[in-house]
Amino acid sequence: MKYVIAFFSLIIFSTQLYSDELTPKEAFLKERAYEFMTEGWGGEKIHGIFATHDVNGFFHRVGKVKKESIRLIKHEDNSSVNDELHNYQYDGMTVSVYIARFGLEEKIMVDDVVITNPNWPVKYGLVVGTTRKKIEETLGKSMTTSSHREWNYGDGLAEVTYFFDNNDKAISIKWHAMID
Repeated sequence: MKYVIAFFSLIIFSTQLYSDELTPKEAFLKERAYEFMTEGWGGEKIHGIFATHDVNGFFHRVGKVKKESIRLIKHEDNSSVNDELHNYQYDGMTVSVYIARFGLEEKIMVDDVVITNPNWPVKYGLVVGTTRKKIEETLGKSMTTSSHREWNYGDGLAEVTYFFDNNDKAISIKWHAMID
């Protein structure tokens, strides 16, 4: 899933890059923002999920799980099969993982990651507590504007949103990916 999102993000980015009149710096920041959307959270500890079949064991090795839940969801193509939505809550981070079943195969998709603690690694050091100015210098301006308190980088398939306090410091970061 990570590679599919990255591939489509790069295609969309390339189309936008050559159809818009971007300066080299703007193009660089936009490319960096798209990379950040797909690979910005959790560091290598979390990105190993794509190489595991032991989802529960994997997320218990990431850190101490404070709360965990699994919700069964009827598979839309076969009502006798249940998909699963796993939620893992750590101190300052929540991860939602969707497991879809297709016969004997499983597809593991990280749906949401929310970080509220500066101790969790984030690419380029853009952790909770980072200033809006530093985020703008690293990723460029928000791609879409919903409010002064939120900056969003995304294309619909994957997005990351920074939430800010009154001092323009990040208080939380949310990654969201569309489940295909």
